[in-house]
Amino acid sequence: MRFSLFPLSETLGSDGHRDATLIILTYRHGLRVSELVSLRWDQVDLRQGLMHINRLKQGNPSVHPIRSPELRALC
Repeated sequence: MRFSLFPLSETLGSDGHRDATLIILTYRHGLRVSELVSLRWDQVDLRQGLMHINRLKQGNPSVHPIRSPELRALC
């Protein structure tokens, strides 16, 4: 079953799109809250569709592909 938060985000007020984007990134990439809030724009490569995450639990950085819906939401 596919579910999209983006149509719902229009009903969530002025920050709905931002909130939906953060929820989807967190869910699809298994991010901890601390990893999400420490994410910086220089870690996101929109041209190549990659996100560089500094994993906190084991300390190993990882590279995640960004799918089309996520990429559109970030642009």
